[in-house]
Amino acid sequence: MCGLPRLEQLVQGTLRPDLTLLLDAPAEVGQARGENAAVRAAPIGFEAERIEFFRKVRDKYLERARGAGRIEVIDATVDATQSPRRSKECSRGGSR
Repeated sequence: MCGLPRLEQLVQGTLRPDLTLLLDAPAEVGQARGENAAVRAAPIGFEAERIEFFRKVRDKYLERARGAGRIEVIDATVDATQSPRRSKECSRGGSR
């Protein structure tokens, strides 16, 4: 066992959440939302990564969601009032 499953085992042991909400948007959308003058002037940490990095991270999260019945993917590209509403529906068992 290596990678993320191994890290989960080390950190969580046998504990797993009943439900995980994954707010999903293309990397370009997330990057545009997070941009501001200070970050563009002196990017550090994640902000310094290229867009390809964020695309790979998103793909891995979506891959995990397909393989785990406890991860609910929510479209985060919709109007800002829709994602919280959808999150509440999922947490109450609305889509399950």
